[in-house]
Amino acid sequence: MVFPNGTVALKEANLEVAPGEFISLIGPSGCGKTTLLRLLADLIKPTAGTIYIGGKTPEEARKARAYGYVFQAPTLMEWRTVLANVMLPLEIMGFPPAERKARAERMLELVGLERFARHYPWQLSGGCSSGSPLPGPWPSTPTSSSWTSPLGPWMKSPART
Repeated sequence: MVFPNGTVALKEANLEVAPGEFISLIGPSGCGKTTLLRLLADLIKPTAGTIYIGGKTPEEARKARAYGYVFQAPTLMEWRTVLANVMLPLEIMGFPPAERKARAERMLELVGLERFARHYPWQLSGGCSSGSPLPGPWPSTPTSSSWTSPLGPWMKSPART
C-alpha cells in the first residue's frame, strides 16, 4: 500500500487467518497495522495486490456485514444514551426495535457496562466512555471483528503513572 504522498505503509504483506482463530497484529507505531485493518474493512483501497475475506473482496464482505470494525478513536453520539449508541449499528441495519434493544443489552452485559445503559456519554468516566463503543460490532453477529488499539484506553505509559 502506497499513499499518494509516497509513504509505503505495507509491502509484500501476506496474512491467512483460519475460521475461529484469534490473532494480534503487534508492531511499532507506523508499521502498517492500522492500514492493514483499514484495507480489510474496505475503508481504503489497496494500490496493488488482492484481498479476500472468507472468499469475498473487502467490499463484498462489508456489504454482507461479515465483520465488525472498532475504530482507534471510537466516538459516542452525545445525545444518545450508552444503550442507544450500542443499538445504532442495528438501527442502521434495520433490525426491529425490540431485537435491537435485547441484543444491545446483552452486549453491554458482556462488557460489564449494563448499569450505564441509560447514561449519556458526558455522564461516564473516561474508561467507561472508552469501553462503551466496544460492543458495537457484536450485536450484528459478524463472522470477524477488527480493532485498532483495542486496549489503548486502559493502557498507561510509564511516563503517565
